[in-house]
Amino acid sequence: MDLPAPNTININTNTDFNINNINRSNTPCHSTENGSFQTQLTRDLGPQFRILQLKVEDISRDKSEYLAKFPRENNISVLLLQETHTTDADQLRQRGSISGYSIAAATYNRSYGTSTYIRNDIIDWEHVSTYERNNVTAAHIKISELSIINVYKPTNESWLNSDLTPITHPGVIAGDFNSHHQFWGYDNNDPNGVTLNEWTERENIALIFNAKDKGTFRSWEMATRLQFGPMLHNKRS
Repeated sequence: MDLPAPNTININTNTDFNINNINRSNTPCHSTENGSFQTQLTRDLGPQFRILQLKVEDISRDKSEYLAKFPRENNISVLLLQETHTTDADQLRQRGSISGYSIAAATYNRSYGTSTYIRNDIIDWEHVSTYERNNVTAAHIKISELSIINVYKPTNESWLNSDLTPITHPGVIAGDFNSHHQFWGYDNNDPNGVTLNEWTERENIALIFNAKDKGTFRSWEMATRLQFGPMLHNKRS
């Protein structure tokens, strides 16, 4: 089965919050000397809290089986999926159950939809809120002190001020933003990219993205950044 290459963010275990406070059923956790945010696909930087973001393009049982294998082999703590194309919780459970992970939050739409999964050994988490406006969605969970927000904006929607609210420190926002800006490797800016970039500057949020990286989204034999969401985290003030 071929899926778009996932995007992962590694949070070293002493980065801006004490990950040792996260309650797990069996998994030990160790701190590192230098905490940093990095984005890459396969390189192992040591004991870390790892988040995977993927535009899944219609979740299915076959894709869920693959997603049960890849995160387990790569020690993924949280999965953030976009475009699940599920209309309700029952449909998501039938098509999108991933072994070893629990569904922490979800939004439903036949053409869009998101789902957030947490590894079963992580028990210190809560679903904070889910925001929805004209298919623009943001599902917010919190693990110990870390806020994680799964974002999706359709191409034909524009950002409003109500969509782009402050996040608490420490926090990570990931998803499919459907916004273009030259800072992110595009040839030009679009209004959504300008709005999103202004928000990141206003809220002191750093973009986890390397414009020199090869495009990771593949659909209809194309590789592109057009559907590939950057990751954002709020910087220490």
